[in-house]
Amino acid sequence: MLLYDDLQTISIVHLVKEGYLTPGTETDLTIALTEPPGEVRLHINTILPQQHLRFTCTFNEQIFDYVINLVSLPSHLNSSLLWYFICPFTGARCRKLYFADGYFLPRTAINGTYYKKTLGTKVRSTVTRASKISAISKMLEKVNAPYFRKTYAHKPTESYKRITKELMHA
Repeated sequence: MLLYDDLQTISIVHLVKEGYLTPGTETDLTIALTEPPGEVRLHINTILPQQHLRFTCTFNEQIFDYVINLVSLPSHLNSSLLWYFICPFTGARCRKLYFADGYFLPRTAINGTYYKKTLGTKVRSTVTRASKISAISKMLEKVNAPYFRKTYAHKPTESYKRITKELMHA
């Protein structure tokens, strides 16, 4: 079961705040995927007439290369522009894309995905327990890694203190 809360996202708001969606420019950007590990390279083209994002993504040792069109509309509040992604599957405008199965897609194009709050309480508690178990195993892997320093100058390191504190409360 996929949860929207766990999926990596790209939003128009973030791209505008960082200055990547300036009209009439081309920009390259690299995003590291956390879960599953991978990398996404974006080529953002805001030059008319063909405004688009080109995604080049490595996911599960496969390479995905696809384009999502952009559209900019004048805002009715001021002289700025409102940007939207155009979904290649549904043709709908959206302002946020979710990463699933190698593609960044809007919510409407991803089937069988839920927000954690919309699940029943029993399912939600099971998902919460599973995520806690996963987090605990990741912390234990980190502590037991050969390069991890538990002490420095015969005192526990801050990261070791933090991890042991989290493990005690888990």
